[in-house]
Amino acid sequence: MEYRFNGNEISLDYGSDESEDDAFRPIAYLKDETPGPSEQMELEQSEGNNLSSLSKALSSLDERSRLILEERWLKDKDASTLHELADKLGVSAERIRQIEQAAMKKIKLLMLSSSH
Repeated sequence: MEYRFNGNEISLDYGSDESEDDAFRPIAYLKDETPGPSEQMELEQSEGNNLSSLSKALSSLDERSRLILEERWLKDKDASTLHELADKLGVSAERIRQIEQAAMKKIKLLMLSSSH
């Protein structure tokens, strides 16, 4: 035990020079990267705002566009393919892709405008 007390000490935060070795200092391994309470609350509010914006943007779409996005992207399991939706709606898979692309662009614009 006495040997340990008399041994060399290693500083956890040695030097204050900003070098590329900073990431490899012992103190860097002890940092807590989890968000604090205020950051966590901000993240939750932001997520809630995003969900609200998405819901509003989806409701602004026409029924066919909304159906396509819901079937392709918002289902938890067994998302529909372009060809499945084409058969269901009686149009080509290319037309489904075009509608989907236009709907995504519209949602993106609506969500960006509502976040400002």
